[in-house]
Amino acid sequence: MILDYLRGKPTEKLLKNLIPNSPANLRQTIIIEIGAATGQNDIILAATALRTSGVQLRGMMTNKSLANRTKAAEFLWKWLINKKIHGDILKISLEDAARNWYDTSKNGVRSVINF
Repeated sequence: MILDYLRGKPTEKLLKNLIPNSPANLRQTIIIEIGAATGQNDIILAATALRTSGVQLRGMMTNKSLANRTKAAEFLWKWLINKKIHGDILKISLEDAARNWYDTSKNGVRSVINF
């Protein structure tokens, strides 16, 4: 399962790389579209990316996707707490958050509001 926050060219490259080299592909990949952090809302999709790969594309608002997203978030928090992965935190003012909310120029930086 892949939770896709990027959309656009990164998603196109991902889909292209999921096309198998042989018809004996037994792996199923579910891609859940969550955001468009690249600022691109559209992708070009080769039919073979779905026809030969076992890839399923879903939106984030299906019941199954919401449940899986909750499970993924739980895993991520456990990994963060156990220091298996690292996430930098930069505290900024609410005014700065409002100004930078749609700024996609900062590669990998996402705004999260904590009250």
